[in-house]
Amino acid sequence: MLSVASRALPDAIAAMRCTLAWLACAAAYAPQRRRRAVAPLCAQQSDDAWEQLGLQPTTAQAARQLGPEFQSPTPVQASAIPSIVQDESDALIHARTGSGKTLAYLLPLVERIDSSRQATQACVVLPTRELGLQVAKVLRRLTKGTVMSLLDGSSLKRQRTWAWAEPPHIVVGNPTPLRRMADEAGLKSLDACAYVVVDEVDSFLDDDERRDALHRLLNDHLPRKRSTVFATASVDAPQRLPGDLLRRRWATRPVQYLSSERGMPSIQHSLVLCPKPEARLAVLRQFLKGVKTATVVFFDEKRLSLLPKIAAALRKDDLRVDVLNSEDDLESRSSAFEAFVSGDVDVLLTTDLAARGLDAPRTSLVVNFDVPRTATDYLHRAGRTARLGRNGAVLTICEENERFVVERFGNKLGVGIDEVEAGSEAYARLAGVGE
Repeated sequence: MLSVASRALPDAIAAMRCTLAWLACAAAYAPQRRRRAVAPLCAQQSDDAWEQLGLQPTTAQAARQLGPEFQSPTPVQASAIPSIVQDESDALIHARTGSGKTLAYLLPLVERIDSSRQATQACVVLPTRELGLQVAKVLRRLTKGTVMSLLDGSSLKRQRTWAWAEPPHIVVGNPTPLRRMADEAGLKSLDACAYVVVDEVDSFLDDDERRDALHRLLNDHLPRKRSTVFATASVDAPQRLPGDLLRRRWATRPVQYLSSERGMPSIQHSLVLCPKPEARLAVLRQFLKGVKTATVVFFDEKRLSLLPKIAAALRKDDLRVDVLNSEDDLESRSSAFEAFVSGDVDVLLTTDLAARGLDAPRTSLVVNFDVPRTATDYLHRAGRTARLGRNGAVLTICEENERFVVERFGNKLGVGIDEVEAGSEAYARLAGVGE
């Protein structure tokens, strides 16, 4: 385990640590020779691999029943779960997207739930509605306890009635509706909430409204005597974050830094130059028709109103396309998301709304129709592919004057980004990644 770094370092050393942290976070993205098939990677292969981490047989069996790729733990799960189960400190899980960090914090949570006790015993806080929906869905498959979702856009009327009649064992939510339910006594008491998770903690640090809502929830409503697990895929100077979490009083005990990136798969990174802005759609259509694989296409928020027209144009190419739009109602968003996850749709058009919340293992290609704003945004978009040991690829469409931005992201993340041209060779290269 790595200890918390000294708080007083010269600026030059601190800057170097920041760069090294980015490299550690993204090392798994470094390109390698393409392999035509890779089985999901597990840290151990024995029949009782989950039990060896300190989990009860019932919890281990629940994990295995999630699917064939969950028969054994991934490296980050093997690294994090024993420490969380021992519960001698709070924890920070630092692992790339798609590495299995969600189960690393959910399985120890499930072990602590007493379904015969009518009390809210655990709380999972997440930054986006889409991520909350997925985590709640997994939890309901893992536990006999009741799971309540308190997500952005919900009226909370139904949840308030439910909570007063029978408190849920676990609440999964975004910080603002969670805080509202607590402020308005919708959740009668959180005194028994002894296990708290804050996933994507870096996103709360970067957003004032989220940060304030989370701060109030952790300090005003949740008991100080608790276990708190934080998780992140991208944060500057991750080894300094444990001390910051203590200073903010988000953690109530020393925070153990848990990280393992051993043996994780590579992502193939490419860029294609677009001769002029109006040619972007033509380039996208060329590649989607040529590659024909499960693809998520990310757009800048400024193009939201154009997504339905772009989807219509792609459908003319016999592509099964849907749009995940932040301005749509919650039912439409859920429908589009489920259609892609289930395989009814092969191409999903979206914005950074889905960069932290879309968990569809079948995704083999991510396309950046617009260049991401930051290296962190690039990292999270790329993380929608190559999940749980699979292969994947990222293709960024850019103009000549944007090339340096994409290359700068590659340098910061420690990955090589190759230039490709539309044609059978590039299509075969990208399509083969997901095989």
